[in-house]
Amino acid sequence: HERRQQFEQALGEQPVWDDLAGRKSARVSFTSEFSDVTDVDQWPEMIAWLLDQHVRFRRAIQAAGGLGSLS
Repeated sequence: HERRQQFEQALGEQPVWDDLAGRKSARVSFTSEFSDVTDVDQWPEMIAWLLDQHVRFRRAIQAAGGLGSLS
């Protein structure tokens, strides 16, 4: 769980961890504050949020030693 803590610290927030039974992997998810993806007026903010999450997620994976180390 040390790697998970490194990941979460680098990410700057706590994601939802879904440990997959019988496997050495987990599903990691985040929930945005956006409630309606069809609201075209919010698309620029949604895209900015997605890009920010992507960059932070990749950095957090690297800080924790890569994908294989998080299982």
